[in-house]
Formats: sequence, C-alpha cells, structure tokens
Amino acid sequence: MLYLLSNQFWSQYQVLKLAVLLALLPLLAGCGKSSDGPERGAVRGKITVGGQPLEYGAIIFYPTAGTQGPSAGGQINDGKYAISTKNGPIVGKNRIEITGSKHTGETTRISTGQEIPKMVPVVPAKYNTNSELVRDIESGKNTLDFALNGR
Repeated sequence: MLYLLSNQFWSQYQVLKLAVLLALLPLLAGCGKSSDGPERGAVRGKITVGGQPLEYGAIIFYPTAGTQGPSAGGQINDGKYAISTKNGPIVGKNRIEITGSKHTGETTRISTGQEIPKMVPVVPAKYNTNSELVRDIESGKNTLDFALNGR
C-alpha cells in the first residue's frame, strides 16, 4: 500500500481520501445490520478502464438522495472488488467514487531509500472526485460492474 501513497502523480486529495478510507475500514467492520442501524447490502463486481481491468484501486459508496448512513468502501485488485453485507453500502441510492492506478514498469525511490514500483493514476476525475455515478443498492447481494472510459 505504501507504493500507492508515495507516487508523485497522486494528488494530495486522492491520497488523503484513500488514507481516510483505509483508516475507517476497521471501524466499519464493527458496523452491520442491526435493529437500530441502517440496512446494508453486499456488493461485488468488475471494474475496467478503457477495456482493461483496473489493476489497483478503491471504490467508495456514499449514501445520497435521501439515503442516510455511513459511507462504505473496499479495495479493487485485478479489476474485481467485493464488500460483504456487514461492511457494505447502505440500501438505497449511493454515489460511487472509483480511484485507481497501474504499474508503469519503472521504479521510484522513496524517502527511506527503498525502490518501489512506479504507479500512475488511470481513473479520470469524472469517476472519483467529480463522480456522478449513482446506483441503487438493494437488500441482499448486488453485482455492480463498471466499464469506465480511460483518459
């Protein structure tokens, strides 16, 4: 994960957002459907950018349009993601942000002197910081695939 955060191509906003999501994931593990909490749905799917599986990234679901509750998110690896009901998005309308990167085939040296794979962002802002992706999450299992246009 360190190599994702050290890349000079990631904007500070994207790094901050990813860090917050990763910090919140353990807290969300304790949240699930309960008699006094909002209902959640399991979600899984595939994500491609320009027809290719998204190598690494994150997907975040934000309740919107009258749906209330906490956000939920998960990691994307090799174009796939899966979030259990226990940690899943709130049932109802959710705005979705997708961030991601891929290897360049080069390496870069970080402040510790370690060489790590160089990554470049591949998901345009219209799918993350400026996302208008909205989907309905239903109770139970949901499959949401996203075929995104590249840069």
